[in-house]
Amino acid sequence: MESIIFSLISPYFQSNPRDFTYFGIGTYPRVKSLNQFTPEVDQLIPVFLREHIEKTSDTIRILLIDPLFDNCIDFLHQYFASTPYKLSYDDSEGFNRWISDDHRIEIIVIAMHMRYTNSNINNEIPPNIINIHDTFMINFTNITLQNDSKLIVQDYTGADTSNIFKKIYNMSNNKELFKKKILFDITYGENHCHIDLTTEKPIYDPYGDFINIILLNIDELRLLFGYHPKIKKYVTDFYVSEYRNIVTVIPVDIRRKILIELGENITFCDGTQKYHYTLDSSYETLIDILRSKLDVIIPILIEVNIIDVEKRNYIYHELLTNYKNYTLVSKPKDIYFWCAEFCALLR
Repeated sequence: MESIIFSLISPYFQSNPRDFTYFGIGTYPRVKSLNQFTPEVDQLIPVFLREHIEKTSDTIRILLIDPLFDNCIDFLHQYFASTPYKLSYDDSEGFNRWISDDHRIEIIVIAMHMRYTNSNINNEIPPNIINIHDTFMINFTNITLQNDSKLIVQDYTGADTSNIFKKIYNMSNNKELFKKKILFDITYGENHCHIDLTTEKPIYDPYGDFINIILLNIDELRLLFGYHPKIKKYVTDFYVSEYRNIVTVIPVDIRRKILIELGENITFCDGTQKYHYTLDSSYETLIDILRSKLDVIIPILIEVNIIDVEKRNYIYHELLTNYKNYTLVSKPKDIYFWCAEFCALLR
């Protein structure tokens, strides 16, 4: 079924371009009456899209996909009739479609799953089906760029779209244009099933293009700290997460190495693939790897006021320098204390 639908809508999008497209995944209304369908939960024509319609003269396409849409067609008719956009139902193209009298706004509703790579349900189906969905999303972004239009993709199932987004971005032949015109996830990493759509909105630059936080490097992002609070928050959350990923692996493996060498039957190698060390690596090698990873992250954590100079000095001049002083018997400051101190510094 998916291949048939994609074979219908892909060429239709190619031959009927729009200035701005909103692609909502998992947008089943989840309420039974219009009174309950408040702006906070409206994923069909969300607040940020209504604002865009009001502020611009762009032609608009809305693509909504959810397997449960067949169960709420009557509600959709009521909802679209309640909007100020004078929408009429039309299925002449082979799919459920509502279009405004002036043809400026077009809404396409499809009852099916989106099974792109790393979606919540992609592991339940064969890889060839996943490829069909990935290919559609790749083609969708290419059509958008060819027409110099804009595309927002929002998955409301709680799935993380960052991997498929970066995959498509890395395949693009025009990455600079891509960053300006294609946006996956208006929450910038805080997506879940019940986001407040009166507060979550895309960030635009002064020229009306997207600021694509997830695709910018730290040097580009730090220039924008004062532009929007979400940018600094994204950097803070990302580097705190990266710090935790490092200090909950390498120090723990250093502790495990001690225990394994004393005969404990425990697992080692959490970091062997990512950080390229083995059980045979020396303690000095593991500490050097740990230090080199923290060298990149700690200056940024200082910049966003998560770690101060005192804590930085404690990490470098005590934990990384005097690590041999922390043993199994050096109570109370033993090797377990040493491991825990790295994360404790974030409090």
